[in-house]
Formats: sequence, C-alpha cells, structure tokens
Amino acid sequence: MQQFNRGLAPHVMTCGTAGDLGHLATGLFFKQGDTQAACCSFHAAQAKAECPEEFAQWTLTKITPVSRHSAMYHFTSTDSSRGTPYTRGRGRTVWHKTWHTTLRAETAEGGHVERDFTPVSTWMDWDSGECDLLVHIDPSEPAAVCMHKQPLGSEVLLSKPKKSLSVPSLVPDVNQYETLTEVEHKGILLVLGGTSGLPVVAQVMQHADPTACFGTKPAPRRVPLLSPVHLIYSCSHDDVLLTSELARWCAAEHAIGPRLQRLVLAVSSPREDRDAAFPQAEAEEAPGFKELETLDNVSILRGESPLTSELLQTEMAAMLTLGRCRVVVSGPASFSVAVAEKLEAQCKVDPSAITIWPSPVAGNP
Repeated sequence: MQQFNRGLAPHVMTCGTAGDLGHLATGLFFKQGDTQAACCSFHAAQAKAECPEEFAQWTLTKITPVSRHSAMYHFTSTDSSRGTPYTRGRGRTVWHKTWHTTLRAETAEGGHVERDFTPVSTWMDWDSGECDLLVHIDPSEPAAVCMHKQPLGSEVLLSKPKKSLSVPSLVPDVNQYETLTEVEHKGILLVLGGTSGLPVVAQVMQHADPTACFGTKPAPRRVPLLSPVHLIYSCSHDDVLLTSELARWCAAEHAIGPRLQRLVLAVSSPREDRDAAFPQAEAEEAPGFKELETLDNVSILRGESPLTSELLQTEMAAMLTLGRCRVVVSGPASFSVAVAEKLEAQCKVDPSAITIWPSPVAGNP
C-alpha cells in the first residue's frame, strides 16, 4: 500500500467569494455540536441490495488524522464486484485515465447522500482490496459529516471506479476536443485550490511514475505522461499539505521518477473561526515544508490572498514558452470558475485549453 504522511488532507471547499481566491481554497470546518452533523449513518447492506451492480461493500479499518481538520480513511474490501480502475481495450491497448469513486451514505430519515472522492492510493491498491480516501470534515457536506461519525469496522459503499480525465490529454472525454485526442501536451499547469486538489496531483504524478502507472508488465513500465508539469497550489497556512510528496516530486530527476518541474505554493492567512474535527492531531508545521523552502524550483508566497491575476499571468507566460499547454483547475466550484475567468480574461488562455475538474455543476471528487 502506498504510504502517505500527515501532509495529505482533502478539503471540501465552499467558503469565500469569487474575488478572494486565497480564502476560497480554505473551506469550512466541522464544529462540535453542529446541528448539520446530527442525523447521518451508513446502511451499507440495504444500499448494496438497492444498487448491486454499481456499488461494492468496503470496511473502514483505519482513520489517520493528517491535520486538525482532515483525516485519511483507509478501507478494505473482499467484494468481487468492486471493479477495477485499470480497464483495457482489445488486445494490449491500455486506456490511461485518472479516476474517482462515489461514496454512498444513507441518512437516518431513509434517504441517502452521495459524494465523489478521488483516491490517493493507486489502482494496484484498489485491485488488492485497499483504498485511501482523504476527507475534510465540512459541516456543509453531509457525506463528510457521516464519515466523521463512523466507528472502525463500519461497512460503507463505494462505487466501481469511474473515469475522471483521459491521460495524457487531461480532458474528461478525449472526443470532446478532437485535436487533443491522445496528443501529448508540451506542458501541463495544475491550478489547485485547497486540499481537494491534492488527490488530483497525486493521480497525475502516478501516470508519470513507471512503478504506479497502468500496465500488466512488471515495473518499471512505460509512462503515458511525459510532459513537464507545473503546479500552483493555493491553501491556508494551517493546511499546507502533501509537503513531503511535493518536495520529493520537485527534487526528483525525470530518469528516476515523476517530477514536478515547478511549484508555486500560495499560502493564505489562516481563518480564525476554525474548530478542529481532530483536536488530537498536532498543529505543527507540515513535514517536508522546510525542504520545499530549499528547492530552487519552488516559490512560496504568503499573504491574505496570494493567488492573484498577476501570479497566474506570470506562470502562464512561462508555460506558453513550452508550446501548446493544458491547464487543469481543481477546487470548489467558485474557486475553479474564478480561476478560469482570470485565465481567459487576463492571461488570454483559449477556453478549450482549460479543464475544470470536477465540473462546477458536479461534485468535488
């Protein structure tokens, strides 16, 4: 099972305004006694009977707080109907993609809530019956609140893996843009708001990793993603996460493993109205942060809202020197829409070159 440190945590981000990109990425936090947290529970067996083909049963075996507000939930399954992320075409054709799963939670009132999650664990872990989901406890997200209430040993439902983005095109459907079908971009810019984007970068980097990408041959395998990857990561000061992995990717050489060619860490001021969902977690500096500060290809910006139009213009100009680029924006709907508008209006990026994942009208895997 791929190991992740406490620097990983997903945000479900809903707060702020369209003009405040820094705080749009910080999210809302669970408050003890919040009335929205009161009435959710899992009824996995009943839901499984209602949806036998789409969902499989999984068991919650471990909860690891990775910050005072988020935790990694580890599930295992022996249900043979769980499917696989690694779908194959005829012969030896491999359909490379990023992927997500839908968690289904039944409410005490007899209804249900569903929430899409992008696992940080690999396709090989899923095929072995293991899955890691990073959950930010947000009182506005019923599925996350339900997760927060589940004891170890709870039976939950996860859907069969679903395609998110094609690789290497990084569009939801390769037929969406004919000219981009299976075309290697000259560069890829990821603009991620808060921790909901972290699983996206983890999966993108897996497709640049000869030990983690799809394939039946023993590692090292031929990777489908060869383009230089740049990352702008906007987060709150008390949720600078995935730092050890980011440092490892930024320090790596292409011949050795997946590499982030450039990282801009836009760290906004922490909110003062945050109550911890996991108060037992240490509020210390994220592991790997000091290493990030020493790397030449990492820039760390701090302020009330450091993800500005000027920053996007500067980083986009550097990307365009490489040639045709793909921009992937991930975060809450308000964050993603605001970033896309700035990329189009101030940076003059063609809208067809921008992928917003998830769609602003969909959930937040």
